[in-house]
Amino acid sequence: MKYLFIVFLTFSLGVACSHKELKEQGKSSNPYTQCQVAKEYITALEFLRSNKEWLASDSQAQEIASKVAQGCDGAARRFIKVSSVLMKAELGTRDSMNLGVQFANSTDPKAETFLAVFKMSYLKSHLDLDLVSSVKTAKSLSLEYKYDDGFVAKDFSEFVSFCSGESKLDLPKPECARFSRRLAGVGYKYKEPVYKPFYKAFEFLISEEGPQMPTHNALKYAEKIVNQGPLAVNNFIAAFKYGKSDKGLKLSYKDAIKFADNISIGSSRAIASESEKGKKTK
Repeated sequence: MKYLFIVFLTFSLGVACSHKELKEQGKSSNPYTQCQVAKEYITALEFLRSNKEWLASDSQAQEIASKVAQGCDGAARRFIKVSSVLMKAELGTRDSMNLGVQFANSTDPKAETFLAVFKMSYLKSHLDLDLVSSVKTAKSLSLEYKYDDGFVAKDFSEFVSFCSGESKLDLPKPECARFSRRLAGVGYKYKEPVYKPFYKAFEFLISEEGPQMPTHNALKYAEKIVNQGPLAVNNFIAAFKYGKSDKGLKLSYKDAIKFADNISIGSSRAIASESEKGKKTK
């Protein structure tokens, strides 16, 4: 069954408005959004009617179409893409429709992220997870976050390639899936990609120039560092080198790691609100 909808899934990933367009829309000072709800309703209903075997009655289709239309412009497209892929994968009508409606009332980047992560999770050529786990993974990296600028799916894909059989790590696929999901989620916290900083940290940690950690330890440590923010990697490396250097602190490897750890912790901090800033100045 997994092979039957690969082409369909690939096609589904290709249609969406650009992130630039979404950002331009967000710049408007108008607090109201104009929606072509009639168009979205009709498009969704006609799609469901063309797949009438999915639902028990036309009234069900009308009810779903009404919920889809609430998602404003692009809602029907998102609904069709997500629900079609899930139905092809045989998730079941109820769950497929519910998720389709949720993404209809979400954004294009979130729908794109869901489909891309689902593909990487479910297809045998990638993580080959079961259907329920694949949906859970894809949902956790899309719907469960407010922010998405489209980079999380790419990060997830790169982490999968890094930890799967395509690399020297060759972690078991379920473990690789958990690892990739966890690390890709860090990007949401800092609103920027984290794969490249993570990989830079990992390579340094196992290198002769760095602490020369075993692979297993380096994986955990690189994750710990990048959780302090993407810039923490550069700070850790600079601090470690200075700590070890004869012109610096002349520390042992163990103490240099501890020193770099303490320094890199300050790489990221919450930005104080205007009210908090006012309290501090009084």
